[in-house]
Amino acid sequence: MVEKHFGRRHFDDGEVIFAQGQRGFEAYLITNGKVRLTKEEYGIELYIDTIGPEQVFGEMAIISEMPRMATATAVGETHCLSLNRVGLQNMMGTASQEFQDNMIFLITYNREVLPYDLREKADEGSFGAEWHRKVRELLADRKFCQELKGVQPILRGFVNALVAYAERRIPPNTR
Repeated sequence: MVEKHFGRRHFDDGEVIFAQGQRGFEAYLITNGKVRLTKEEYGIELYIDTIGPEQVFGEMAIISEMPRMATATAVGETHCLSLNRVGLQNMMGTASQEFQDNMIFLITYNREVLPYDLREKADEGSFGAEWHRKVRELLADRKFCQELKGVQPILRGFVNALVAYAERRIPPNTR
């Protein structure tokens, strides 16, 4: 049963799910309720977004060893599925080998390539045009998208977050 790969979590209104700067071990899929995402910069709390059911947050914690980039707070009673790195690997193991390979590529791409708007110059280093071409092809691959429809909602939400990150990393002149 796939459910053994994730946990169920409940958060009360105003409860901090995780705080900016904390080390993270889980990603979350909202099943009911909402989560407010905020970030502190120079002592000022900045509002990022409020997200709801079927949206994933905290996914970078299981992609990389980075501390949490924002604070997540429950808005109203909120229920989530939680997924750690081992659960992600186990859940991915239920998908086809091609799907697993594509997921690993997306994770690596997102971990290694800075978002385009944060780059100081167009130098791509070791992640040049070939990487961007491959990610563009993957994002356009109907077979990958079709298989995505058949996976668990938490894995689908995770992949959708990876796709959104990847789209931000592709240089505009190569899209």
